[in-house]
Amino acid sequence: MRIGLSEGKCVYAMIYIYMRRLIFLISICTGLFGCSKNAPRTEASKGDSLPLTADSSITEKVYTAATLDEYKALYDLQRYLTDADSANTETIDFDCAILIFPTEEQIERMKKDYNEEDFYVVADDNNWYQAKAIDIIDSLGIKTITAKERYIKLKGENKNWTLDIRKDHLPCWNLVFFNRTKAPQIIPTVNLTPEKVREFFEISK
Repeated sequence: MRIGLSEGKCVYAMIYIYMRRLIFLISICTGLFGCSKNAPRTEASKGDSLPLTADSSITEKVYTAATLDEYKALYDLQRYLTDADSANTETIDFDCAILIFPTEEQIERMKKDYNEEDFYVVADDNNWYQAKAIDIIDSLGIKTITAKERYIKLKGENKNWTLDIRKDHLPCWNLVFFNRTKAPQIIPTVNLTPEKVREFFEISK
């Protein structure tokens, strides 16, 4: 499985913290998750603990609305759209879930920007979430593919979209849902459920 970062200086550690903060806030409000950072990895407890990061100032910030807005913005389709016309464009004209993994170049950049231990913690967690997403998607009969190029052209029935999945400050591990009858969606794998898959791809129970 490929792992790595976004183009340029990868700030995935910050993105990763934002994702974890969102889960932490939800857990406080609902009491759905445990609080032990040493609990065994399970589907319920996997998102509870915060990893160490090279930038300790990130963990010292308070949980503000602005922070949550920034997290949500990471999955805003508008941030991915581009008018670029490149030979490095992959064209997709069928319903599917597109898995995005970082490139080898991005991996090496991240190892330089952050120590290897922190990198592997982030990589391990994100690969775990990707694997869980694949299990859910496959169980519902949706085709999954792995992005091969930086640019992805999605050809819908009435409209096309070109995405730049390697823009700066975007998640390095990512997931795109594409249904030819509607606009694509960038999906956080951390809280993916079968219901969300059914809703987007219009699958009846």
